[in-house]
Amino acid sequence: MFPWTNDFGRPRHAARESGASERVAMIRFSGMASQASLTVYTDELHKFITNKKLNVLSPPSYAFYNPPWTLSFFRRNEVMIEVTSQ
Repeated sequence: MFPWTNDFGRPRHAARESGASERVAMIRFSGMASQASLTVYTDELHKFITNKKLNVLSPPSYAFYNPPWTLSFFRRNEVMIEVTSQ
């Protein structure tokens, strides 16, 4: 398991083992999950994966945790990509 990087106000990145054979890189961000923001954070996650020299195994998955009436700055969203070491 890898620790979170703390960028003080910027989105957080992590690479974690979530199962016996699954390893996922993810980025968490707040705000509305529009197509534009998903594209931006997916691209940022791909840069993180490249910098850590990981191989992509799956297309991105998206997680949205809040009901529609939650204010945008309280919303929590994630982009996840299954990865493996080189």
